[in-house]
Amino acid sequence: GSQHHRLRRLVTKTFTRGRVEHLRPRIEQIVNELLDELPQYAAADGSVDLRPHYAYPVPMRVICELVGVPEEWRPQLRTLVDSIFRTDTTPEEVTETQRARHELLNNLVDLRRREPGEDLTSALIAANHADPEALTDEELIDTIWLFVTAGHETTLSLLLNGVRNLLTHPDQLEIDRKSTRLNSSHTQK
Repeated sequence: GSQHHRLRRLVTKTFTRGRVEHLRPRIEQIVNELLDELPQYAAADGSVDLRPHYAYPVPMRVICELVGVPEEWRPQLRTLVDSIFRTDTTPEEVTETQRARHELLNNLVDLRRREPGEDLTSALIAANHADPEALTDEELIDTIWLFVTAGHETTLSLLLNGVRNLLTHPDQLEIDRKSTRLNSSHTQK
């Protein structure tokens, strides 16, 4: 309805393709760092569990960069995200998670008001100053939480399922390799 339209309009003003493109070099750096670290996690047979060493940290680190979460806060945020996706979380843990996530994200909003950056949280705060239908603090906190949780879990699943599908369908992996080589040769020209 109109409330959803209002919230979506305010977010789409700041969460733009340009903002994501600006983050591309950092995303590539994160991906390359994690790929470079994979050999240290290899078992004797050379296999690596991608979930904890690649598929999980990629979206968490990228989203934290996107929304401007300081490095030292990220472990707590990771614990909070994990808590809401566990199937054995008790009602008491859910309550504590909601309290802690609200506190952490409220602190993030306060920090970005004092020290704005080039992140999405700072952009949403700046957009709020210019718009009479601005997000309330609660809406801002909930929007950031939605970005973190939805973006993390969907990307994690996409990475794992994509790798699984490529490994179980070698013909598709070969098509991807040929496409990569073709694109690489065009880029070099």
